[in-house]
Amino acid sequence: MKYKILLMYIGIISAVSIALYFSVDTNQLENIPKISSSNAQMPQDEIHKNLNKNALKVKPTKDNVSQSVVHNLEMMKKKLNENPSDTLTMRKYADLLTDSHKQNEALKYYEQILKTDPGRIDILFDLSYLHFNKFNYLKAEELTNEILKLDKNNLRAQYNLGAIYATRGFIKQAEKIWENLSKNYPNTQMASLANESLKKLNKK
Repeated sequence: MKYKILLMYIGIISAVSIALYFSVDTNQLENIPKISSSNAQMPQDEIHKNLNKNALKVKPTKDNVSQSVVHNLEMMKKKLNENPSDTLTMRKYADLLTDSHKQNEALKYYEQILKTDPGRIDILFDLSYLHFNKFNYLKAEELTNEILKLDKNNLRAQYNLGAIYATRGFIKQAEKIWENLSKNYPNTQMASLANESLKKLNKK
């Protein structure tokens, strides 16, 4: 399975930045990721190629969502109304809602998918991501633990749990998780990230 990594930088205590990773199945998404890395490139299609590069510096809000996204939302909603049990369309629609800064509405559809299939780790990641963005860290922690119940060796979930603990001020717990991640899974991306995060915590 191919994964698209979504990252968000968060402040911890004295402005220490820790990256919180969320992965989703790219086979079920379209267009650009919700949150891209700093080295991501703008698509060279008709919508994007004439945009001023300075526009990338503008923080996205619900007021500057492109007309193409609005159109896609309308089309996806119509398709979903025609087939309410289509979880693939429901997922795409929820992703578009998230892109459009309609997180509360997106949550409802992700939760509906999860009711249909409680084992959807990708949806658990999405829900955890949204709750984390809403500063609902306890819920984000609960959902991350659900991922680990389904897949105890999920390295992204292990790292995320440490990031959530660090955000809540439980530094010792975060350090323990990241140290174990670094020790047990050396030479992996998440181990490398855990090492970087540990260094940042030690600088505070």
